[in-house]
Amino acid sequence: MPLRRCKTKGQKLIASEILNKDIVSKLIQLDEGYHIFLSLRNSPPSFKKRKKNLMAMIRQLGFPTYFVSLSAAETRWTDLL
Repeated sequence: MPLRRCKTKGQKLIASEILNKDIVSKLIQLDEGYHIFLSLRNSPPSFKKRKKNLMAMIRQLGFPTYFVSLSAAETRWTDLL
């Protein structure tokens, strides 16, 4: 259930609503099931959110002139120290 057209506007569901077949079918029909994945790192909705944020920064601030991407093991590389 990808979240593309969310109609719930962030309303939280309770257990009794999840057990209701009509509400579950509405969630499936409106593709609201992936909304919970926005906060999970490395999920497609999370990447989409980060991409939109990056594009907004580029639009407002311009293209970066200097970009650095470092790995977690950067302190163990003696050539970089």
